[in-house]
Amino acid sequence: MTMDQTAAPPIPPGVDLAEQISRVVDQLTKGKTLGELAGYTPEAMNTLYTNGYALYKQGKYAEACEAFRALVVFNHLDRRVFAAYAASLQMLCRYDEAVNYYALAAMMDVNDPAPVFHCAECLLAMNKKEEALASLEHVLDIPPRGAADLEFGERARALMDLLEQARRSAQAPAKQRSTLEKENAK
Repeated sequence: MTMDQTAAPPIPPGVDLAEQISRVVDQLTKGKTLGELAGYTPEAMNTLYTNGYALYKQGKYAEACEAFRALVVFNHLDRRVFAAYAASLQMLCRYDEAVNYYALAAMMDVNDPAPVFHCAECLLAMNKKEEALASLEHVLDIPPRGAADLEFGERARALMDLLEQARRSAQAPAKQRSTLEKENAK
């Protein structure tokens, strides 16, 4: 069985669909994935992840996105696939979708600043500065577990500083105009 099969077989007569759905839901609540229920091995899902990652590294973001999208469906318990799918969406400038998947990845590991930071990048790309600032502040609130986490904190602080500088620069011309208007009114 391959991962690229998308057409579902017809439901045979006499099959109780409600009972089938109940069984699937029962298995999912017991920690199974749809991939496992469909017969995919963990090795097959890891292979798809590895292939998707290779496509991403080659700059083939649309193809990587497709691989990771399949994994989001078939392996919903692996937060890596949500982060990888979000990263592919981000590279395709599909920021609003990327934010949603970064948020899911962040919820799956609340101690990982990476998806929160990348979520902020997407929010900035959508010009949602206040939301981005809130995300960056959250990055700083996450206790670092190692060097990579410290780096995200440093990057978050640097972005926050840039946003503050941009805000001050935008306010400066308005203050100058106000001062000139007052002087001209004399």
